[in-house]
Amino acid sequence: MNKYLMNLKSEFHRSRTLVFVVFLFCMAAVFSFIATGNSRSSQAADATKFQAGNIISDAVMGNYTSMTVAEIQNFLDSKNKCDNRDYNQYLELSNRYPHIKWHWEGEPYSGHFVCMAQERFGDTASEIGTGMTAAEIIYAAAQDNRINPQVLLVLLQKESSLITDKVPNSLDYSKATGYGCPDTAACDSKYSGFKNQVYRAAELFRYTLDNGSVSFPEGRKVYIGYHPSSSCGGSQVLIENRATAALYRYTPYQPNSAAINAGYGSGNSCSAYGNRNFYLYFTDWFGSTQAAVDGELLIIPDGEYSLVPAANTGISLGLSGSKAHLTALDTTDQSQRWSIRRDSSTGYYQITNLSTAQPLITQTTEPGMGTDILSGQSTTCSKNWKIYRTADNYLTIESACASGIVLDAGSNNPINGTKTQTYIANGSKAQKWSLYTGPVIQDGVYQIVSALDSDQVLDVNAGSDAKGINISSWQQYPSKGHQQWQIQYHAVGDYYSIINAYTGKSLDANGGSAKNGTKISVWDTNNSCAQKWQIIENEGVYSIHSMCSVGYILDLNGSAKNGTRVSLWQVHGGANQQWRLRTATPAIPEGVYNVVSKTSDLASFDVINGINQDGANVAVWQLHGGTNQQWQAIYNPTDGTYKFRNIQTGRYLGLANQGAKNSTNIQIQSDDNSCAVKWYVYPETDSYHRITSSCRTITSVDLNGGFQNGNNITIWQSHGGVHQQWQFVNPPAQE
Repeated sequence: MNKYLMNLKSEFHRSRTLVFVVFLFCMAAVFSFIATGNSRSSQAADATKFQAGNIISDAVMGNYTSMTVAEIQNFLDSKNKCDNRDYNQYLELSNRYPHIKWHWEGEPYSGHFVCMAQERFGDTASEIGTGMTAAEIIYAAAQDNRINPQVLLVLLQKESSLITDKVPNSLDYSKATGYGCPDTAACDSKYSGFKNQVYRAAELFRYTLDNGSVSFPEGRKVYIGYHPSSSCGGSQVLIENRATAALYRYTPYQPNSAAINAGYGSGNSCSAYGNRNFYLYFTDWFGSTQAAVDGELLIIPDGEYSLVPAANTGISLGLSGSKAHLTALDTTDQSQRWSIRRDSSTGYYQITNLSTAQPLITQTTEPGMGTDILSGQSTTCSKNWKIYRTADNYLTIESACASGIVLDAGSNNPINGTKTQTYIANGSKAQKWSLYTGPVIQDGVYQIVSALDSDQVLDVNAGSDAKGINISSWQQYPSKGHQQWQIQYHAVGDYYSIINAYTGKSLDANGGSAKNGTKISVWDTNNSCAQKWQIIENEGVYSIHSMCSVGYILDLNGSAKNGTRVSLWQVHGGANQQWRLRTATPAIPEGVYNVVSKTSDLASFDVINGINQDGANVAVWQLHGGTNQQWQAIYNPTDGTYKFRNIQTGRYLGLANQGAKNSTNIQIQSDDNSCAVKWYVYPETDSYHRITSSCRTITSVDLNGGFQNGNNITIWQSHGGVHQQWQFVNPPAQE
């Protein structure tokens, strides 16, 4: 007998290599080999990647929705056209082995052998030609037992070559999956018949997935032989999962090196091929035997989040009773908020609901397709999760109980009320999640303080307003504008903008590239991911997370000292990645002031002639203490701006036409809450300040020329000269 055929067809019933295999079956196998030929030898599967302890993952073996009936039928048809029309072969086989039946359909010499793809099977072993199709039986057994139909198809091929056999017979069908056929005895007749065989195999696999195996316990090393003959030896194998244990219950041998090196071919007299062939067939036909998340393991900052599915950003993970489901996104709803914290010793995360204080768990420690997700107590792996970053910058959340089983939104089009579940990793949008922080702090102007040193804050180097200027740590000066940052939350997109109060430019990750060492600078606002940040609070300190890539946050490179640069770096939890947010100190207290030029302590802002109408000119005039020279400073802590209300007219210091180019006139006008009536005040030297327009922060209020009554004041590009420096003094006492 051809040894290759012994590998693929007569290597049946638990990887049989015994020479006493029934002669009639072997003869039928020879005819089958002649008809099919050595068609598998050039396939792509690499036997050297076979892992004795992890032949197939639990998730793949349990993926019972991998194929529909129609897809199974199409697969069978693609592998076997049932096109053997040799009637003489049919007569020869029927005459030589009268107790075995071959199914011929059609007229003699114009019909064909019926192969498994086109056969029908009844409930008893003898019923062939009527009943359910093989595809229907395989699908039903897979669904009833929650076993991947691909596993059953591969089993049929590696046990009896029925997928590709063009001349199958009743003996082949009676022991189709080799169930109940021990190596050293005849098959048990109570398991005979195609339907019976397929169902019993599926039941064995499901039982082992649910309950494990005594002989091949998960997580333990077991001696597994290379061959039924003990003289051939074996080795200790760490059984990594229950699916692999199920295959060893079926075929209790592992391939030796000769079998591995032979690919689909023959090894030596001590070679067993069943589990090797299972791996090769499955890999060639259906891809990897492993279910793996397509992404990289990730560290995220500990904190509180909403979990939002990529498939519908209007909903988030919440609770209905103890069961997890999706509900309309509300970042203030505690039942939709989750504390996510990583155990650094294991790398696992616990995801705890804020309303119940209970962790997110899988309903069982053997989660599979459709396993419910709950919030409840657990001391097992069911409360632990791994988090991955996908190539398109989402998160995939995998159960620590089963490789390749992930948190699934239940649909690629989930809606409010959709139940969440676990499912085999498939890369769909239903398995991709975003973390929403919601508003963590009030909008306002802050200093961003290093957790390493409360005296070191984020600083725009030298107060430069140049694009791309580096951000570094520097000793804090409470009212310096280049150390103050306007932080504003944007609900659409769930991010913060962080704008330097002095330069008006946005905190920016250089080039929108989130990787270790990405430079942090200021840049003109452009609404790119480089300027969008999430702020995550954890026990009084904050992480500042780039929206360009999950897992990269602001990092102080080295010690906290003057000039230490800030960059992006992967999360590691060190204090150099943690910040405190200190409310910025206003440059001047709220109150009523005369605004006096440094060119002369007599040159005061003055509403000329006290004209009370929009557009009335503001110039300088000798300080006299009248109310047309008095200005009420009103501070807005949300954006760090001031409004200056003239006491006599009730109108506000404004900028003509919201213009912010050189020589634009300063006037009074009604409060329209536009940038024209909003001003920044920054300390310059001694007790003098620069007054900057919020319409264009590189421009300052400027006195054109020296002091003379009526000299105009305008906007001019900031240069730091005395004409742009002003002192806020209390009005002189009135007599």
